[in-house]
Amino acid sequence: MPSTGGFGLLYWPVLPFALIGIWRLAARRSPADLCLLWWLLVYPVPAALTRGAHPDWLRAACGMGVWELVAGAGVVGAVDWLRLRASPAVLRAGVAILAALVAVNAAWFVWDYSRRFPVRAAWAFTDGASEAMREVARREDAYGHIVLPAQVPAVHDLYLFYTRYEPARLHHEGLEDVAAPGDWAEVRRFGRHRVCDPAICCRPGDLCLVRGPWTGPGELLAEVRDRSGRVAFSLIAGR
Repeated sequence: MPSTGGFGLLYWPVLPFALIGIWRLAARRSPADLCLLWWLLVYPVPAALTRGAHPDWLRAACGMGVWELVAGAGVVGAVDWLRLRASPAVLRAGVAILAALVAVNAAWFVWDYSRRFPVRAAWAFTDGASEAMREVARREDAYGHIVLPAQVPAVHDLYLFYTRYEPARLHHEGLEDVAAPGDWAEVRRFGRHRVCDPAICCRPGDLCLVRGPWTGPGELLAEVRDRSGRVAFSLIAGR
């Protein structure tokens, strides 16, 4: 399942009840219990079979709800156990403490998601692209060709969007897409703009946008940093 880092599908105070829930379901083994246990067991399989550097969390979406149901079974089991061994006042105090812990965890998550997660995710979300594309558009008239980095997914879309490229102009220039029918777009060129690896195709007279810092040949014109302070893009004059 998707994670912002440090947080998972369940809040930390609920984790013990998820473990109690698994034990309770395995002990009772009713048809509904076995259904939940099988659901818990098989939902990670599609994500584990995907290609790439890590399992795709979108393939684990079929597990949404199962951990909550298991934890709910654990809460019911814990309350049933406590009813026989604790006074109503102790039981109410325990429920209040759990609710407070969950509220604190929820507030912690919201704070982290709004303040710290954007910094952690800046590179993955191509932070700084808007500033970089506008800087390219501001300087490009003085150069022959403009090179956009193929390492950035859909970099042509980012350029067209952030520079408010005229649709009529794009229609007139044409857009060279070498992808097979039904595949994701693989744009190579439109007008004076080329999409390729700047380390290979940045030539003299070109204005080249590079992902991250640049140590190759050419004149460094500008650097754009993302919100984490990392160099997100470098603007190079080909030499």
